[in-house]
Amino acid sequence: MSSPKGHDLSTFQKFILVTLRLAIGWHFLSEGLGKLTAYPGWSAKGYLMGSYGPFSDLFHQIAQNQAMLSFSDLAVTYGLLLAGFCLLLGLFTRMGCIIGIVLLTMFYVSYPPWAFMPGVSTTT
Repeated sequence: MSSPKGHDLSTFQKFILVTLRLAIGWHFLSEGLGKLTAYPGWSAKGYLMGSYGPFSDLFHQIAQNQAMLSFSDLAVTYGLLLAGFCLLLGLFTRMGCIIGIVLLTMFYVSYPPWAFMPGVSTTT
C-alpha cells in the first residue's frame, strides 16, 4: 500500500490503519443492526426534537414532517449499515468513509458540545 506521494507505509502502520478501519466499521455496523433489529419501531424523532445549536430549527422541521422523518430514519439505519459493511469488507471504503463522515457530522451539529450553547454543562 503506498500513499499518493509515493511514501510507503510500514507494516505496523498498515496494521494500525486496518485495525482502526475494522473497529470503526464494526461500530457503524452494530449501530445499524441495532436500529434495524433490536429496536423495532426506532425513530430519530426524539433525538431530532432534542437537538440544539445553529441547525436545531432544521432538525426540528425534519422531526415534525412525517415524510422527512421516515426518510431520515431509513437514511440513518441503512447509512450506518452500508458504511459498516464497506469498512469491514474493505470494499468501496471511500464511499463508506464519506457516508460515515456525513452521518457523524449530522450527529455532531445536532448536539454541538460548545460551551456557549444552551444545554451544555461546563462543570465537571
